[in-house]
Amino acid sequence: MEVSINLRCKKYVAHFLRQKHGHNPLMDKETSDGIFFLNVLNRQRKERELAFSSYGEKVTIHISYRNFERYGGELTKTAMIDFNRYMELRLKQVFVAHMEALVDIAGFQQHAAIRLFQQKNGLTDEEWSFYALKKHYQRYLEEQNTLKAA
Repeated sequence: MEVSINLRCKKYVAHFLRQKHGHNPLMDKETSDGIFFLNVLNRQRKERELAFSSYGEKVTIHISYRNFERYGGELTKTAMIDFNRYMELRLKQVFVAHMEALVDIAGFQQHAAIRLFQQKNGLTDEEWSFYALKKHYQRYLEEQNTLKAA
């Protein structure tokens, strides 16, 4: 038996969740994503709820009834934000690793590497735009240059 929990999230986070865990994701203690999700259940904190309005997508997450009994099934807005942030950071790490491999090692142009990332991961410009990806990579490079200079 499973329990369904609705999770609001950004479009590219919803896409990433479905891509990595299927259309009806089952979260359990067998994956790091599942462990994190179970740990944000039943939280009572109320901070950071203003950021919640940018989460327009919904993904229904499934957990076993046993985990429901153990962790609960309430997902507060703060917990949704925490889980979204976790998944967003994971996706951004995948993106940076992709860019480093193609741009730094294989000599691709940034433009081509970004488009290939979108294509490879089935991301449309509406879900995670080329310009947002480019901006994120530029920030990453600036951060790396700052660390090297220090």
